[in-house]
Amino acid sequence: MKKTLLFVALAVFAAGLAFGGTITVSQPTAGDKVMGSSMQIAWTSTGVAGNFKIQLIRPGGALVGQLMNNIAASPQSWTVAAPALVGENYKIRVHAMDGSADGLSATFTVIADGGGEPEPGTITNVHLNGSSPYCFGTAYTISWTVTAVPQHLKLQLIHTGGALVGAIDSDMAPGTSSKSWTPDATVGAGTNYKVRVSTLDNAVTAESAEFELKTCEGGGGLIDPGILDKIRRMRRIVIKWPIDPDPPCYCPEFDLRELRDLMGNPTNDFKIHLLKNGVLVQELGVFGRGAVLPLSLKGKLSREDYGLLRQGGAKFSLALIGENGKIMNEVALEGGQEVLLR
Repeated sequence: MKKTLLFVALAVFAAGLAFGGTITVSQPTAGDKVMGSSMQIAWTSTGVAGNFKIQLIRPGGALVGQLMNNIAASPQSWTVAAPALVGENYKIRVHAMDGSADGLSATFTVIADGGGEPEPGTITNVHLNGSSPYCFGTAYTISWTVTAVPQHLKLQLIHTGGALVGAIDSDMAPGTSSKSWTPDATVGAGTNYKVRVSTLDNAVTAESAEFELKTCEGGGGLIDPGILDKIRRMRRIVIKWPIDPDPPCYCPEFDLRELRDLMGNPTNDFKIHLLKNGVLVQELGVFGRGAVLPLSLKGKLSREDYGLLRQGGAKFSLALIGENGKIMNEVALEGGQEVLLR
């Protein structure tokens, strides 16, 4: 009889070791948990000698996924992510690896960052500097106000009604609020143009007022067309040559008195470029509103270009460049009258 009682006592003691443990999960608490945020998982246990595994489950107990395995102690941190889904309810289950106990957290809900979809922001006040009509070949600034729009932006030329004419910039950094634009005559003159600023997915968009694009005489009104016509007919500029040019300065001097008399006092700035076969050799200066055209200008050439200009072998010219960066007029230097500097 004593042997029987001893066996029963040992059996009860063993059952207590295997099934008498407890796990109490204190975190996460009930409420919303933001997708992508760090969530603490904490618990206390009694009667559990081994390690733990942590699982994500449905409130009814169905397993969603294993989050951690063979964990030694509380607390642990988990970044809320898949297999969790936004808008769904879950619990955390902490389970003893030896099967002696498990514990459940309170039910929590996974939400998107900010508690829902972010506000899309706004784009307003899209406009060009100056006033309509606008001239082909002239640079303008398109400006707009962007508020709380974190996405990249695109800028387009459209017709009134929304039909796309062409891209001005297809990918601008978030927060961009202005862009320089030179309209091209290939789009065709017309009175029904607008510019549109929008996010790449078109979720946020805004348009300018309607404006006209046209071809303007004289390079966009920089210099009177009559003056430009006179310059076109001017085919000789006096070139004064140094008697014995010494390196490093091969410096022919261009007499601009006739050009200066023709141009008078332009109301807009322009540049004078020295070109060889249509390619820039040297910018000789910026003139117009800020500086009167001088009586002469000196070039500074390489020995090779100096020889080509004086003896032939390449086409040299002086070009008048408007504020839009395009050539308004060009005067050939071939046959320029030679005068030795004394």
